[in-house]
Amino acid sequence: MATILYLSHCVPYPPNKGDRIRAYHEVRHLAARHDVHLACLTQERDATRHREKLGNWCRGVKIVPFSPRRAKLGCLPALLTPLPLTVSYFYHRELQEQVNRLLRTVRFDAVLCFSSPMAEYIIRAVKAGMNWKADGTRPRLIMDFCDLDSDKWRQYAASSRWPMNWIYGREALELLAYERRVNRIFDQSVFISRPEVEMFRRRYPGARNLAVVANGVDREFFRSGAVAPADVAGIRQSGGPMLLFTGAMDYQANVDGVLWFYREIYPLIRREVPDVRFFIVGSRPAAAIKKLDGHDGVTVTGFVDDIRLYYAAADLAVVPLRLARGVQNK
Repeated sequence: MATILYLSHCVPYPPNKGDRIRAYHEVRHLAARHDVHLACLTQERDATRHREKLGNWCRGVKIVPFSPRRAKLGCLPALLTPLPLTVSYFYHRELQEQVNRLLRTVRFDAVLCFSSPMAEYIIRAVKAGMNWKADGTRPRLIMDFCDLDSDKWRQYAASSRWPMNWIYGREALELLAYERRVNRIFDQSVFISRPEVEMFRRRYPGARNLAVVANGVDREFFRSGAVAPADVAGIRQSGGPMLLFTGAMDYQANVDGVLWFYREIYPLIRREVPDVRFFIVGSRPAAAIKKLDGHDGVTVTGFVDDIRLYYAAADLAVVPLRLARGVQNK
């Protein structure tokens, strides 16, 4: 049994969003065999309510709330430095203090950072004089990059106008340099798919110790008949064929894809199938997405308790993504 420090930019519960789903299963899997200490950030106002649930699996749970608005303003000075905005955005002094305290008091066998910005807490802990264990050894450092985020920002730059294309382009370059640095420091770098690994190798020929840990799907949970027919019928109701898009609707790649589909593809479908309906299902819909609700057969639901009902009710799922990387869990 090993003692593991798991650092995450999000609370790995509930598993209702791409990054949370992956982090949730990693924590649950590791905690079943090892002692896991969790330290993470949260943008939720009341995410500490999840502490008790996470405490059922983890030996210790540290959740530090932060304001996205303040984080955005606070990372602006990073534009004058080589530090990626992403790293600055997710850096919080209180979490650094928690991490330093844990590293001083617990003999960890491994540290797993979930997403590249979390590496900064380990880098700064070492700079502050962290000597690891008394015998001179240190925990094994594992980075779960998930996706190659630097390429995501490159895509954003290519599809944006000035000044955002300059900001996104800068972030792509600085974050790639940071990802390369993390790969040199950490013992193992994990990506979500083979294409991510191959792209990183092309961008950084000196990359070492790369591995793939793919996402999976709980087929039993999503099997046909897993939800009550009456609940499905309540969503389906009457009407024509039902198209479905699912995902966090404040995520730029999802917003871009849905708006493009609505403007460019959906009218062509409606021309042939006038009674077709389009359901956009996902939490925190952006203003541009909310405006679609009630027009041209479009329904914007916001957060739903059970996504399976919508999959069961729909005739066709659409994934019109033009940006982003990695495995799209939808």
